[in-house]
Amino acid sequence: MESGHPAIITERASSALELEPLVEVTRGNAVESRHFGHVAVVEGSGKLIASFGDPERATFMRSCAKPFQAIPLITTGAADAYNFSPAEIAIACGSHHGLPEHVHTVTGMLTKIGLTRSALRCGPHRPFNADADHELIRHGSTPNQLHNNCSGKHAAFLATALKLGGSAEDYDWPSHPVQKEVVKALSAFASHDLASAPQGYDGCGAPIFALPLSKMALAYARLVAPGMVVPADYARAAERIVAAMKACPEMIACPGCFDTELTRLSQGKTIAKGGAEAVYCVAFPPQARWPSGLGIALKIEDGNDRARWPAVLRTFSELSLLPETTLAELRSLTPHVIRNHSGAIVGNIEAVFNLTMHT
Repeated sequence: MESGHPAIITERASSALELEPLVEVTRGNAVESRHFGHVAVVEGSGKLIASFGDPERATFMRSCAKPFQAIPLITTGAADAYNFSPAEIAIACGSHHGLPEHVHTVTGMLTKIGLTRSALRCGPHRPFNADADHELIRHGSTPNQLHNNCSGKHAAFLATALKLGGSAEDYDWPSHPVQKEVVKALSAFASHDLASAPQGYDGCGAPIFALPLSKMALAYARLVAPGMVVPADYARAAERIVAAMKACPEMIACPGCFDTELTRLSQGKTIAKGGAEAVYCVAFPPQARWPSGLGIALKIEDGNDRARWPAVLRTFSELSLLPETTLAELRSLTPHVIRNHSGAIVGNIEAVFNLTMHT
């Protein structure tokens, strides 16, 4: 590969499953576009509660994997050795938007471990936040690695590498001890052997794996309710990570973004993480109906984010997971109408599916 990463060769997956649309885009009285996809809803016990499409559809977790990629930061003792704050642990699990407070937080992590941004192997990209991007332009500055939405995760990788006594030069290679620890952690939470899973590299260069949606949902259910299923050190790490994500949701994305506001509006009852190519995972803590916690994983086949949000909200609504007032507030944050250049509404983006409930 041009990036210098070791090559990973996998077979192309195929599926003969006939898909039905999750979301339709209408203009006037006609359907203009359809988005297809899959949903898996799983209890921490491993039971499939509800689904749409193929709950065994394997796809890359992308940034949905970040909370699990941060597990070794805790289990190795790196977070304590470098006195990382809840905000710093949270940003290791997030896809931040390049706001000044995000850049400051990651810079603080690097300062604590005695490194600079040049050690980050995630590469630069423009801040996701438009205001932060415009501010860079106004000052004639160019984005650097700190503005990369994955810079918190990479700073955590570096801290873990140093704690393990490993190299800080190739911490994002599959053979590095840090990445081997990540594989162990994700395998434990998902009850899935990653040795046979399709592999690749994320946009930031980190190794990633394709898991069935049902396994992603299971991992998220266990993230908030590890119980006796995962090893005790992983369970303690998960509790600390979830607490940090709930305490500092602004580090997961940014104020006004769906991931951040879902945690805020649910009053910390849930955590969520989106990933590139329209994958999304959500965790709900144990409750009367699901005493072992609940995980949701969703994938839009064409990778279009505009379909992701209506599908997520429909799933919440069908399972009565959040009050209608909360759903309405979340809906206001997402694109659900089509407007022309004058601002007039000329179409809608609507979920058109119903979950299949499994008993």
